[in-house]
Amino acid sequence: MYSIRYRISVPAVMLEVAPEGMEWIIRSIGRSRYAFDLIPAQVRVRPNLALEVTKIPDATPEIIARSALGDEQALLALVRYNRLMDRPTWVHKMPACL
Repeated sequence: MYSIRYRISVPAVMLEVAPEGMEWIIRSIGRSRYAFDLIPAQVRVRPNLALEVTKIPDATPEIIARSALGDEQALLALVRYNRLMDRPTWVHKMPACL
């Protein structure tokens, strides 16, 4: 279930039985419990190939980069150390006040 929800596509057999204009999603209904649900087909966000690529120097510490395994946690570490979320939005985490 986890793989289908987060990592791979829904099997072709399920896609074929979905009515026109609908798609399957997997909803969490409790701890380690899931349910398949039909929803209206969603618009997928696709990158605009006409936009210019902005190169950012890699600021990930070497020990983190060396031990990154190519999974979600490695990606999150790269996003964190290179500040990929706060730079484009200019939203910075502020220290807690007294």
